[in-house]
Order: sequence, then structure tokens, then C-alpha cells
Amino acid sequence: MRRILIISFIVGSLMSCSKDESNQFFPTPGLGINDTTWTPNTIRKSFLDSVSDAFTISAITTSFPCSSDKLIKLNDSAQIQFTPYACVDPNTNIAITNGNIDLTVAPLRNKGDYIKEMITTTSTKYLLLSGGSFYVQVSQNNNPLAIAPTSYYTIKWQDVNPQSNMQYFGLTTLTNLDSLCTWNTGKAGTVSTWDSSNYSVNKKGYSLTARVTGWVSAASFLDTVTTARTRANILMSSANFTNKNTLVFMVFNNQRTVVKLIPDYVNRCFYSLNIPLGASVTLFSISVIDGNFYLGTKNATVNSANPINLLPQQSSIPAIIAALNNLN
Repeated sequence: MRRILIISFIVGSLMSCSKDESNQFFPTPGLGINDTTWTPNTIRKSFLDSVSDAFTISAITTSFPCSSDKLIKLNDSAQIQFTPYACVDPNTNIAITNGNIDLTVAPLRNKGDYIKEMITTTSTKYLLLSGGSFYVQVSQNNNPLAIAPTSYYTIKWQDVNPQSNMQYFGLTTLTNLDSLCTWNTGKAGTVSTWDSSNYSVNKKGYSLTARVTGWVSAASFLDTVTTARTRANILMSSANFTNKNTLVFMVFNNQRTVVKLIPDYVNRCFYSLNIPLGASVTLFSISVIDGNFYLGTKNATVNSANPINLLPQQSSIPAIIAALNNLN
């Protein structure tokens, strides 16, 4: 907060030439940089939109005949396959039997992609280990389609160390903008692992089968029974960064786990529950104040609930994107 400086020169003597000078600086009314107050309300959607508009991930777009069940290559490490006539009109549930289906798939390749999409690996208050997440959309002539109840699609992708305990999760958007979204298990899909190393290919990974579109993921709950946990508290080192203009994320360094911290209005900090003691993390904050972006990063080890200080610095969108891309 800028301090107001007042310098006054007082008349010294009636016999000398008198002169009054003053030099005052007043904060410009309405500037966000001068607002250090926190709000008990949830974060404004306009702020979230300003962040979302600045950071995007690359989506893969293609089309395929509605009757086809051929593999569709998404990139060097992922592919997708639909059963024939898998797509239906969501209003009538009638199958699409003519023409091509337009397909959009957006993979979250690294931990920085989760932050770009403001999607975290949490299920309510519980932390998840993600094996990979994808956004899948099908349409025809710009009309969104759904997957028939008896049909499905399968995404297969590579992973150097696939875990056998992964489950299917689907994403639900929350009305509470402080939490944004949550992953839920369900019967709309399954996850399995595959290994081609026996065929001298030396490749392995995950296979996810789903009967719904939208965001889907292979993930597992972190151990909350045998591992000691703590609340992590992040304190902004400057009062300019509040829950009205700042998002704070905690990225685990040794696994694909990304947590959005929740604003604590009473204690003026950001926090998350169920963080494993000794977790090696990277703190990552994004702030927008008066149209300017600020980035805060810090490596830390969570050993207790004692506050960890984080000080953002003014940055540019390309610099923040570069930092996000380095969060492998």
C-alpha cells in the first residue's frame, strides 16, 4: 500500500520573504492495487474469466465417419476409438447414422495444463493422483452429441509408470467458485493398464473406456489412512494480494497432483487440508490487478500448518505460460 507523504514548509519569520510549498501524493481512487481488503464472498467470475482467457491448452480436432470403429491417433502417445454409431442426438437419443462426427479432444499433458484450465486433482476435500485427464466433445454440424447408453469410446495413452489402482473419474463444475470443480467416481467408465514390453515395443500406459463426454480422468485417492496429514497455509507477503485478485495452487513435485488452495477470509490466507507431511511442492500463484498479471512461485516442503510465505512479482502472460509449461 502506497504511503501518503506530506511535506509542509511553514512560514519562518515575518521579516523574511514567506513561501508555502507542499508536495502530496494521493492513491488514485478505484485502483485495485490500493485495495488490500479481503471479501467473505466467493471469488468473482469476471476475475476467473480474465485468467481463463489468458491461458489455454491445445485441443486436437478431427472428424470420422459415424459408422467407423477405427483408431484415431491424437498425438504421439495417445489414441481414441469409438464403437460404430456411438453418437446420438442428446435430445431424442436417436443414433446418428449418416455423415461424419466432429471430434475435439483436449489432453492435460502436464501439471501446468491443469492450472491453465483451472482444474485440480481433488475429489471434494480429498487429494487425487492423476494418471491423465482428457476433455472429449463430439458434434455434427455444430450440434453437440452424446454417447449412446449401449456404446462407448476408449482412450489409450502412454505412461512410464502406470498404477494398477486407478479408477475412472468424471468432472463436475461447482457453483462455489472458490472450489471451482471436483472429480467424482462413477459407473460411466473404467480404467485399466496395458504393457507392450513383452513385444519388444517397451511401451505401457492406461486405457480409459467411457460412456459420457466432457472431462474424464484416470486417478486414485492418495492414502489418507496410514500417512500423516496436515493443513497447509499459504500467506501472501504483500497485502495487495487478496482472495479478490489471486489464485494459489500447490503442485506436488514427485507426482501428478495439483491442488487449488481455498481462501481463508478469517485468517487472510490460502489453505488446503490433507497435505501429506513432508510433501515436496511448488507453490504457484496467479494474480490480476488493474489489468496487470503477477506470478508467485516457491519451492517448499510441507512439514506443519505453519504459514508459508509467498510473494508474487509483476509478470507477463508469456512468462507465466513458460513457467506453467515447466511444471512437468
